[in-house]
Amino acid sequence: MDTAIIKKLPFGRLFNFLKTTINVLLDINWNNISSKVAISQVTSEPTYYSIVVYAGTISGSTVYATADYWTYGFFGWRQVNPEDARDRSRIRLNTPQMNTLTSAESTDVIIHEFGYALSLRHNDNSGASVMKEYELTTYGSPQQTDKDHLKQKWGN
Repeated sequence: MDTAIIKKLPFGRLFNFLKTTINVLLDINWNNISSKVAISQVTSEPTYYSIVVYAGTISGSTVYATADYWTYGFFGWRQVNPEDARDRSRIRLNTPQMNTLTSAESTDVIIHEFGYALSLRHNDNSGASVMKEYELTTYGSPQQTDKDHLKQKWGN
């Protein structure tokens, strides 16, 4: 699954941090785990197999970030369930909430959301994982459990 990242980021305190973090994600985090998953940054928006990253205020929400999923058809874009086939994942970073985190916490929130975009789910079993549901981690990269789950989903 070749995936392109489209950044649509506003100005503000989070911008440079996000730019750096997304580059780190490309270099060391989710790439090189499965030969079927390759993430690269592009400048124009492809219709298929993309992860679009937005930062701004998610009105009325106290979450740090959220991911949702879309497919493209005859009538345009349609939102689908996490387990459905999709053409695009969208990550929305909630700037007011992200601004309350340390750099290490923000990095793991973004890594967690990219995990969703790559079809991973919460992992609340024992062991280290950036995909924990109620635990704010500071690992800085996917853990072995996360890597194993990515390989189970996409192959070696």
